[in-house]
Amino acid sequence: MNKETINEETMEELFEIFTDEMLAGKISYDDYLPKFRENTGVTENSPYELMYRGFIGGLYIASCVTEDTNN
Repeated sequence: MNKETINEETMEELFEIFTDEMLAGKISYDDYLPKFRENTGVTENSPYELMYRGFIGGLYIASCVTEDTNN
């Protein structure tokens, strides 16, 4: 794994990139990781990628729970 330090500012920047791309419909759950790597230059298995994967996974689970409670 890359030895990169993730500070608060970097996390906020990555979060903004992610949300902008999701809201613009540029990425979907099936292709989020390759597009994220391509658009940001993040390397495989780096802390940035792992954080992003955890974040999108959490959103996916939350969306499933929300769908269930809305029915």
